[in-house]
Amino acid sequence: SPTHTVRYALVQRLLGKAGKGAAREIASLELAGRYRFELPAALQSAPNATKTEPFDATLRVNAGSGLSVDARATYDAKNSKITSTSLTTSVSSGETAVALSLFDSRPVLGQGSAQLRVTGGAPIIPKLLRFDVQASYDLTRGKALETRSLLTVQGSCWKILAEVRDLRLGVTPQRDYRIALTLKNVGSFLDITGNFPR
Repeated sequence: SPTHTVRYALVQRLLGKAGKGAAREIASLELAGRYRFELPAALQSAPNATKTEPFDATLRVNAGSGLSVDARATYDAKNSKITSTSLTTSVSSGETAVALSLFDSRPVLGQGSAQLRVTGGAPIIPKLLRFDVQASYDLTRGKALETRSLLTVQGSCWKILAEVRDLRLGVTPQRDYRIALTLKNVGSFLDITGNFPR
């Protein structure tokens, strides 16, 4: 059913400026909550508040131009329980980047889970050949969920993408591939997909 929600937040930012350069955000802390309203069947002057949603906390730290940390948590005040947390750290230098994310979910009802996600990419031959990878791992069950590898070859007016994905979610795992050709000012020109036999 349709819902009407008001979100409120307290946001604190720490800005820094080096020399005559522009100021940049060094860190920020946000505490937010949501209040859900339910409009009565007969239109009245004011809605009736029916539920307070969980609170969210987000802390972001930009230690330098290539290093950042993002931490988040959700707290359910009604059940006095932290229902989810996440921590992401990313490091980049030029066109090379690596990010590590940890997610932990503990719902009030149901089984919790913890997952680890790693993403990264770097040029093999600058401005011509690049390799990117992404992997997700379920720490609770000790099982790899998904791995994706992407190879990009780029010219002055064209780009070829070759991707291999190994998906182990659900009852039937699958492994597939994709090859795509993109032309400048034209868009996707050729897109081939298929599955590897298991």
